Amino acid sequence: MAKTQATLLDLESMMDDSLDHIQEAPDFIQPPAGDYDLVTKGGKITKFENDDGTESQSIQVTIAVVETRELVSSDEPPVPNGSLFTIRFQGTLDGLGMLKREVKKIAGVEDLNGVTIGTIFEMLESELEFCGRISYSSYKGRDGEKRASLKLRVVPQVEAVE
Repeated sequence: MAKTQATLLDLESMMDDSLDHIQEAPDFIQPPAGDYDLVTKGGKITKFENDDGTESQSIQVTIAVVETRELVSSDEPPVPNGSLFTIRFQGTLDGLGMLKREVKKIAGVEDLNGVTIGTIFEMLESELEFCGRISYSSYKGRDGEKRASLKLRVVPQVEAVE
């Protein structure tokens, strides 16, 4: 995500001030399956501990919904514009290869030769707009519980024919 400057506030002195000038933070959601207009908001490296206790890393990309185009189920309401969700890429060679492939599609470029992870983060922070199709696949977790994994496919925009 774009780097924001954290300003510590004197909250006690603000007790009687209106919060009208404070922008409400968007919700992080799990969008239902469907087609969306989307925009990238940023990327970052996340560290976590695996089930076996070893430390691992992944790249987390934050995306915002610009508009819901069409949902798979008519039972689902449209996702509020501005809602956020994340996709992750494993901190492996395969994961970086997938990140590179997806950023190339999102940015609509032929190649990413010479691009660093830092440059990819800058690209993602520049709010790249794209169309995407969200679907889910199910799998059984290590604990035996059924889980769903969000899949995002970039849908190329069809250029108008004159």
